[in-house]
Amino acid sequence: MAIVELSDEDPLVRDLQIALHSMGGTMKICKIYQKWDEDPAIEELIEKSYDGVHSRIMALKKVLCGVSTYSLDERHNKLPTNFLKIFKKYLTELGYASSRYLNKSDENLSSAAALDEDIINKGVEFNFASVEGIFYAAYTVAAQDFRLYAKRDYHKPYRDNQAGMLPPKLAQIMVNIGKGLEKSMEKPADTTLKTTMLYDPFCGSGTILMESLLCGIHCIGSDIRFESVDGAQTNCEWVQKEFPFTKHYTFETFEQDVTSMNPQAVMQKYHPTAVVSESFLGPYFKKKPSREEMEKVQKNLGDLYKKAMQKFAVLKVPVVFGIAAHKHGAEYIWNEAIEEGISEGHLKHAQLIPNWILKRFTPEEALAKGYAVDRRTFVYDRDDQMVAREIFVLIPS
Repeated sequence: MAIVELSDEDPLVRDLQIALHSMGGTMKICKIYQKWDEDPAIEELIEKSYDGVHSRIMALKKVLCGVSTYSLDERHNKLPTNFLKIFKKYLTELGYASSRYLNKSDENLSSAAALDEDIINKGVEFNFASVEGIFYAAYTVAAQDFRLYAKRDYHKPYRDNQAGMLPPKLAQIMVNIGKGLEKSMEKPADTTLKTTMLYDPFCGSGTILMESLLCGIHCIGSDIRFESVDGAQTNCEWVQKEFPFTKHYTFETFEQDVTSMNPQAVMQKYHPTAVVSESFLGPYFKKKPSREEMEKVQKNLGDLYKKAMQKFAVLKVPVVFGIAAHKHGAEYIWNEAIEEGISEGHLKHAQLIPNWILKRFTPEEALAKGYAVDRRTFVYDRDDQMVAREIFVLIPS
């Protein structure tokens, strides 16, 4: 959760839903209408909530309502149900013809239900949260449309189920980080480059290239397999057909083994300004491997990862690079060879999370939230997965 102050004149505020479509990891955007230094009584919460949203619902004949709570203690376990029942009665007394709440018991309103019912336009989702002793009340103004991600994940014409299927959400996050780092870097005084050119040297089926086009970024992609290169080309063409605004941005794919890549030739021909990529994650396991088997895979992958880092370093651009981290029970088995390539290439880890945030967590707590403190990398996985994605965010030193 992040609390951000924006003025009404900020371009982002003009269409928050459009902005949210390009954020990947952001589930919703809410507008705070009230805050308290201590937990409010339910009567005051109801009254202030109506005052905060009445302009949104006053023209509706039927009002849909939902509640989601975050970081509240056990005293508020029944808050969603209690609030909605009283708020529904409150609306009736004020003369609203009909209202309906969407929560199932005291669980948060599901994203699917909120989207299917179009609650943002046909009602209001209340969000209550406690942050450092302050109780916040807000309503949702934009919500992630998971159907758009599902469309470009499951309906694209080419899919390679044997390769690691990079989720579009994660690809979008990686693209955003790469673009942000590229924009923040100081450019040489004699440069003529005015636009971002993203390079994915392990393009696979083209997920990162597709997300680049959707984010308004020119891109190139290569892969050791011709079938993947051809599939990525097909998928990018499909994106430009399904999302016509992406036709303003260029893409190109070509066959290439990253370990034999000539970085100078790539620089001269394409002028990449950022590398965003996910490498080969290792062989597919038909059954749960032993720790020794996982360590062997990591050792075999190490040479590829190290050489890739050495090649990327020559380009002297920001690098957002995903590799495999195997999971043996609750323990992660990391790749150690990649750090040699980072050191030899004179790359350094970009610090995206401030120390004042990291100090609030133990390394174990941070890892549970997706950040490996000692390795300075992000970790993306699910509890049931044997292979996690470890994401390095690097800049030239």
